[in-house]
Amino acid sequence: MKYCKKCIMPTTRPEQVFDKDGICDACHSVSKKKGIDWEERGREFRDLLGKYRSDGSKYDCVIPVSGGKDSVFQAVTM
Repeated sequence: MKYCKKCIMPTTRPEQVFDKDGICDACHSVSKKKGIDWEERGREFRDLLGKYRSDGSKYDCVIPVSGGKDSVFQAVTM
């Protein structure tokens, strides 16, 4: 069995991918997030939502959800 050299995630995780150095894709995703300016990204998101807000009707948008914890969190946050 093979393990990630950073987080020790095993290869038994479904769809797990390791690079040539033995680092898993989850560790690469985490390192990419560290370089994101989350405050700026939040402003960009609010600006984008502002373009599509309604002019006073009952609903502003439709949020499709699967019912899983991620999409429920997304709907509650919105």
